[in-house]
Parts: sequence; C-alpha cells; structure tokens
Amino acid sequence: MPIDRQGVRKILLTVSPVPLGATFEARDCVISNSYSKATLRVVADMLTRDFDFVDYFPSYEIVLSRGMGSYQPDLVHLRVPVVQRIMQFLVQSYVA
Repeated sequence: MPIDRQGVRKILLTVSPVPLGATFEARDCVISNSYSKATLRVVADMLTRDFDFVDYFPSYEIVLSRGMGSYQPDLVHLRVPVVQRIMQFLVQSYVA
C-alpha cells in the first residue's frame, strides 16, 4: 500500500539511552530495560528497512559504546559533554 508522505522528507528514529527507572513487570528493572531497548531497536530497524524516508540515529549505541563513563554518578543521566557530542553528530548528519 502506498504511503502519503505529505511533504515529509525524513522520519528520524532513535532509542533513548536513559535507562528505565521502574517497571510494572514482576522482574528486575535492569532486565525490563534491556528488553524494552532491544524491542525498540528491532522495530526501528524494521521501519528503516521498509521505508526509505525513515532513518535511525544511533544515540543509544553511541552511549553504550562509551560504557558507564557516559553517565553521571547517578547512572541515569548522561554527562553533558556526551549529550553535546551526540547532538553535534546529529546536526552534522541531518541539518543542512
């Protein structure tokens, strides 16, 4: 079925590197976080394969590749320089 894009040039998807703080699941939040990130990543990949106007920006992967050093001491919030670097990369990649 054709999609009416109505002027849409690109749809940009990403997965947040911020971990879940709580879950309604009857399991550890760390497990639920990993599962939810993996699910979102798979869906994003499926959409980029199916639609040429959908891109995936790897903010999640950038943060994970740097390890725990990406996070502030609370292990929830990202360090400001990490966010700045990610945003710089995003702007260079997608903003004319």
